[in-house]
Amino acid sequence: MHMNFSYNNEFLNLSDDDDHDDHDDFDDDSAISPTIRFWMLLIPSIPAIICSFTVLYLLLNNREHRRSLNHRVIIIQLTGGLIYLLTHFPIYLNYLRLGYVWPQTPAMCQLWWFVGDGYADTMTILMAWGSFERHILIFHDRWVATSRKRIFVHYLPITLIIIYSPLYYLIVMGFPPCENIYDYTEKSCSSSCLYRNDILLMYDTLINDILATLLVAIFSISLIIRVIWHSHVRFRRPIQWRKHRKIIIILVSISMIYLVFNLPMMILKLTQLCGVSQDIGEHFEPYFDFINYFIFIIYPFICLGTILTKFWKSRQQQTVGIIAMTNTQRTKSHFPTTQQLH
Repeated sequence: MHMNFSYNNEFLNLSDDDDHDDHDDFDDDSAISPTIRFWMLLIPSIPAIICSFTVLYLLLNNREHRRSLNHRVIIIQLTGGLIYLLTHFPIYLNYLRLGYVWPQTPAMCQLWWFVGDGYADTMTILMAWGSFERHILIFHDRWVATSRKRIFVHYLPITLIIIYSPLYYLIVMGFPPCENIYDYTEKSCSSSCLYRNDILLMYDTLINDILATLLVAIFSISLIIRVIWHSHVRFRRPIQWRKHRKIIIILVSISMIYLVFNLPMMILKLTQLCGVSQDIGEHFEPYFDFINYFIFIIYPFICLGTILTKFWKSRQQQTVGIIAMTNTQRTKSHFPTTQQLH
């Protein structure tokens, strides 16, 4: 499909002309043009969508994986990430292509903002809970030993998180404390009153963004430290990596995505809340905002790698079992029983 970016040349001009009006704050200090950003997101997003469907099929089609407590958060995150790729990405790509939001309606702006912020924050909060839940599944498995315990320890927290974030943004959008202003030449239309209300902005930044991201880092690092201390120091025995390495590898791999692509922006926001001048991070903020998109692109591939590894090992174990049974049957056939000898 041929896409003409000639109508967007005014946004690609990096000259210092005073009449130059960038449609995205990212263009002011960045050498990455909208055209480059467009292809940087479009090309990998297509295989990411295919990969998301593939991983979801592998997890949901297999009863053992589908019922595993370790996979519940992953399945929900993959589903949310898939919705993000199929809604937020096309809107943003079209914005990069045209230089303005289309169609120019408040509903489109609200959809873009709701999916962009609501789903992204939900996935981060779920990741924080998933990092904490790994401690329970490894060290306190008795807490989820019965159906009743699983309801309160496993299902209820996930349900509350899934309800909390979308409901919070729906309330802010539906009953804003100030008037929403829609600028169709700006990213997300600058529509949300949230960004102009100090109290809401402070709460959203501290709780939904910074705290959730920091908890991912804290719970992930503490899990590794706890496994080492619990296995080696406390019980004076070698670390049982075979027993826990799969769950740790999955957690660390997924957590690293959030930390690498999301933590820089959260640190920048935290420094600004602490009183550091916004001019210091103004040049880096557009870059940090842009790389956040790659969380949803890379996430399904990390999941696919871990799932395929499990399937490959499971098939190898089945093959080894079949060979062992065959060899046993052949051995027995060469040694007749006592009745056969007589």
